[in-house]
Amino acid sequence: MSRRGFTLAEMMVTLAVISVMAAMSVPAFTRMTSGTRQGAAVREVFMLVQEARTEARGRNQAVRFDVTSTVVNGSAVQEVRWGRLPCGDAWGRTCPSAACASSTTCGGSCVCESRSEAVRVPAGVTMTNVSGLCFLGSTAEPHGARCNAADPTVTMLRFDLKDQPAPWLVVLDAVSGVARLVDCARVPKDGSCP
Repeated sequence: MSRRGFTLAEMMVTLAVISVMAAMSVPAFTRMTSGTRQGAAVREVFMLVQEARTEARGRNQAVRFDVTSTVVNGSAVQEVRWGRLPCGDAWGRTCPSAACASSTTCGGSCVCESRSEAVRVPAGVTMTNVSGLCFLGSTAEPHGARCNAADPTVTMLRFDLKDQPAPWLVVLDAVSGVARLVDCARVPKDGSCP
């Protein structure tokens, strides 16, 4: 007697095995997509840093970063953007203007002449030294929020990702502001990594 098809017990066991495997893969897939989203945000901020440096050198005006918090689809996210600060005179000798030198963000008495599109940084990414980073005019030297050459030079931005043991770094040349992106989880480790 030949047997065609499967018994109900065989189908139930197969379905149970598939269900268990699917349930085990969902958390791993969620972590993977979250990590991909976080890494993409770090790369976008890196590109924004390069764009801001180019803007500062090309316009001979200071460009400063702002980090703001907002809610998108019920989740808190941070938004990073740069603003080109106005000069105090028409010839660009006093940049930034007095109103912007005493402020740390665009807004209020410091009205930026130009602003970039915002880059949204998802939850799970902790940023250090991004807010207030300022590239000075023609040299694009990276300094602090007052955009003054007397401010300390900022040479590193740090991004800690929730599901990654090692940080990402944006290393800035102290004189030219040239940036490079470093993933400290990669082997061999870069000398800039902690």
